[in-house]
Amino acid sequence: MLRAFRRLVGTWYVSSALTIAVGVGVGYFVFFNLYPGRPEIAIIDIPFTEINDRSAAFIGEMIDYAGRRDSAKAVVIKLDSPGGSVGPSDLLFLKMVRLREKKPVVVVTRQIAASGGFLMAMGANYIYAQPSTFVGSVGVVLFTPTAARPDERIVTTGPAKITGGSARTFIQMAETIKDNFVNTVVAQRGDRLRITPQEISEARLYLGSDAVRAGLVDALGTDDDAIAMAARLAGISNYDLLKVNEIVLEDCLRTVQRIIEPLDSDEVDVNLPGVPCATALFPAEQSRFPRNRTDSDLLSRAAIPEMLYLYVTPSE
Repeated sequence: MLRAFRRLVGTWYVSSALTIAVGVGVGYFVFFNLYPGRPEIAIIDIPFTEINDRSAAFIGEMIDYAGRRDSAKAVVIKLDSPGGSVGPSDLLFLKMVRLREKKPVVVVTRQIAASGGFLMAMGANYIYAQPSTFVGSVGVVLFTPTAARPDERIVTTGPAKITGGSARTFIQMAETIKDNFVNTVVAQRGDRLRITPQEISEARLYLGSDAVRAGLVDALGTDDDAIAMAARLAGISNYDLLKVNEIVLEDCLRTVQRIIEPLDSDEVDVNLPGVPCATALFPAEQSRFPRNRTDSDLLSRAAIPEMLYLYVTPSE
């Protein structure tokens, strides 16, 4: 009996020791190799800006970074924009939709989310505004080319080769793009919408409180409300806030520095492939309206057509 008891104690002791050792080893490996740390809510702060190729490049970099970062379980985007060019606005909307497919996205706007800025917000799961925020302006501004002057030196293969078409052609294009914009709002807002597509197409601006009643945004709220909603949608309660602007800007600065350091900075073209955010660091003189002149004598005879999702104030 005594011998059997000793064998039992010895077996229990050895088994316990082995179990503890294995547990410590597994815990060490998980903690230092697999444990992801506290979840994060990524914060992207987009100050008042017109959406163009330059601003969209940097905004797009931030959206992409938030999507790639595994520890970021939700994203809050502070957005204030009257809109801008059609192409960049469409691009940012699509990036928002892709981001929303990976993790919850909440937009909060304080001053204005109009036209292309409002289109970008359509990619979010939830939208906050403040009572005095300007919201809406779902429509298109079109600048058509001027008529080309007859010139014997210019030979074209069609009457619309230089201008692209008649005024009616561009009106039809504008109507098509406007309809696409309206349909996007209807599809994204769904059952939350309380106004008709016809009312949306009037391109009205709504105050934030009216926009909530119209179903164009979800609620009135602050940055803190947006963060709390993002956490709720992600199902997290103990989280850190990640400032995406600072991280992406630092990465961009390091990349640009590596490129220009060995060279004369006066000779460097910062609009480099693979460094799209660099364009945001080196502002260039740009008109908010179509170019009326270029280096080409041929193209200088007509403005280049441009479509804008942009709220233009009466004074402009």
